[in-house]
Amino acid sequence: MNAFRRIKKEIEALRHRYPEVEILFGVEANIVDTDGTVDLPTVILRELDFLLVGYHKLVRPRSLAFLWQVIRNFWSGWTKTTSASLRAANTAAITAAVRRYPITAITHPGLQIDIDTAELGRVCKGYGTFLEINSSYGSEVEQYIREALPTGVSFPLLQTLFFQVNNSL
Repeated sequence: MNAFRRIKKEIEALRHRYPEVEILFGVEANIVDTDGTVDLPTVILRELDFLLVGYHKLVRPRSLAFLWQVIRNFWSGWTKTTSASLRAANTAAITAAVRRYPITAITHPGLQIDIDTAELGRVCKGYGTFLEINSSYGSEVEQYIREALPTGVSFPLLQTLFFQVNNSL
C-alpha cells in the first residue's frame, strides 16, 4: 500500500512539472475469485486513472473454489483438453469482474485460459471495457479477433511506457 501511495505522489509531482504530458496512474490487477474479485483493495481502486484486469494462472486464489478452477486451468493446459464447465466458469469470473469494477481493458483474454470470447465481448461492449490484443496469442490471434469483432467490442492500441520514477527526471 505504501508503494502505491509513493507512486501516486510522484505522479502528481510529475503532472505539475510537465503539464503538457498526460500522465496516468493505473495498474493491472488479477482476478482472484470466481465472483470476479480482483487483488486490489477498494481504497487503491478509487485512486486509479485506469484499471487493467487479467485472468492469470499464477495468482493467490481467495477461495477454495477459485483454487480448484486454477488447478483445472493448469491441467487443461498440460493435457491440451478443456470442458464446457471450465470454459463457462472462466468466462463467468471475467464477466463478473467487468460488471463489478470500472475496468478500462481486459488483458490477454483467453490466453492460456479457455473462455467464451463472444460472451466476454458482449459484456465488455455493454460496459465500455476494451479487449486487449496481445502478441502472445501467436497464431490464435486471428480466431480471437473473429470471435470478438461481431460483438462490437473495442480493441485498444496499447503502447504503455513503464519506467521507474526517480528524482532525476
